[in-house]
Amino acid sequence: MHYVSQRWLGGMLTNFRTIRSRLQRLEQLEAMVEDGTLDSESKKQASRLKREMRKIKANLQGVRNMSRLPGAVVVVDAKKEYLALREAKKLEIATIGLLDTDSDPDTVDVAIPANDDSIRAVDLLLNELADAVAIGKTMTAVRQEVPQRPRRIRPKRPALARASEEKPQATSDIEQSPVQIADAPSQESQTEQQEPG
Repeated sequence: MHYVSQRWLGGMLTNFRTIRSRLQRLEQLEAMVEDGTLDSESKKQASRLKREMRKIKANLQGVRNMSRLPGAVVVVDAKKEYLALREAKKLEIATIGLLDTDSDPDTVDVAIPANDDSIRAVDLLLNELADAVAIGKTMTAVRQEVPQRPRRIRPKRPALARASEEKPQATSDIEQSPVQIADAPSQESQTEQQEPG
């Protein structure tokens, strides 16, 4: 599950390509630390690169493995995280918010009334949401693993098949619309009405 714990960087969803490039830069810096290339740099350059790596990690560690945009965004304080909500609305991503009495419930799609200032309440609700997501992913994976049985196509019942074959075709307009003929006045009655007696 992906998360942002420090602050929401503008464009984290709407400018996802740039965020991916910053994560690639973080991988480059970590590779430099692992193979010792960073030690061969000057002290000033090594310090600058380490600071850059710490900054990227602090801001983007939670979305490091995110390969595509999320299906939903959960925010703890809707007033504080207005940028995240605005980006999610722009991309038509569902939003869920833990809202206190000082927040507007119209800013999120699903509002969960809770004390967003209490660590225990936030921890409890986020753990429940995370468990529900994990269960949903497991159920989806199980459904995809179970092979679907091919649907059996039942033939028509013999009586219905014969009835559809024996249905007579209408040959004239008279046979097709007997109601129109019955309602229409005959020519003899029309001539009788015109010639008063």
